[in-house]
Amino acid sequence: SVGSVNGVSSTVTMEVEDNTPTALNYLSGAGNDIRIYALVAMATINGDLHANNDVYLASGPFISRLTINGDVSAVHWVVEGSVHNSGSGDWWDNRVSIKGVADDAATVYEGADLITFPSFDYSKYQAAAVDSGDYHDADTVFNGASLSPSNGIVYVNGKVTIEGNCTLNGGLIANEIEIRGTLTQRKSGSRNVVIAKTGDITVRGRLYTQEAMLYAARDIRSLQVWISDVPDLEINGIVLAGRDINFWNFITLLSYNYVQTIPSDIAGEGGEAFFEIVSWNR
Repeated sequence: SVGSVNGVSSTVTMEVEDNTPTALNYLSGAGNDIRIYALVAMATINGDLHANNDVYLASGPFISRLTINGDVSAVHWVVEGSVHNSGSGDWWDNRVSIKGVADDAATVYEGADLITFPSFDYSKYQAAAVDSGDYHDADTVFNGASLSPSNGIVYVNGKVTIEGNCTLNGGLIANEIEIRGTLTQRKSGSRNVVIAKTGDITVRGRLYTQEAMLYAARDIRSLQVWISDVPDLEINGIVLAGRDINFWNFITLLSYNYVQTIPSDIAGEGGEAFFEIVSWNR
C-alpha cells in the first residue's frame, strides 16, 4: 500500500499466509482411501479426486461406465481395475475413463502431497439451532419431514436416521447420519453442510444436494442391502471424509459436480482463519 500526505509518500507492506484447507479445491477428498467400485455403475464425476492414501476405481464390463472429468491423485497409489497399472487386459478397468482416456492410459498423480481438511465451529452451529428451535438432544428419526431451519442449521446431538422423502433447506449436523429413504437438500443461507461430526454418513437410499459440503469424521459410504435397493447420489458441492469414501456396491448411481463451497463457521485445519497476517513492514 502506498500513500501520500502533504507531498510525503510512505509504503507499507504486509505478508499474508493462506491457511485455506486444500481439500476445498477438490470435489472429493479422503483422509485415507477413495473407492468407487460397482458391477453395474453409471457414474459421472465432474471434478478432481484426491486421497491421502489410495484411490481405487473399477467398473463392470457391460451396462456400466465410470467417467471422471477431472484429475485423480493420491499420496500412494491410484488403482484402475483390480491390479495397479494392469493395462487393458483388466476387464474391471475397461469402462473407467479419466479425462476421456481409459485402459490405465490416463494420466494420474501418485506421490501427491497430503491435502488439509477444514475444521468446524460446532458450538456456533449448535447455538444457532438452539435459537431457532432446531436442536435435538438425542437420536432422531426424520420420516417424510420438511426441514427449514430459520438459522440455516438442524443440529442433533446423536444419530440422525432419514426415512421416507425428506427435504432440507440449509444444513444438518449430527454425530452420525444414515439415509434409508430420500434426503433432498436445497441451498439456503450460508450453512449448507451435511456433517457427521463423529461418525459416518451412510446412504442406503437416495441423497440429492443442490449445493452443500458433505463431511464425515469417519467414512462416507453407500450400502446396498438388497438387489432392489439402488443407492442413488446426486451431489453438487464438495465431499470430504476423515477416513474413507466408499461406494462399493452391486449397483450404484452417482452424479458428482464440483461447486466451490465455503459455508460459514468453518476454519483452517488447526482452527485458524483462512488468511493470516504474518508481518507488517513499514
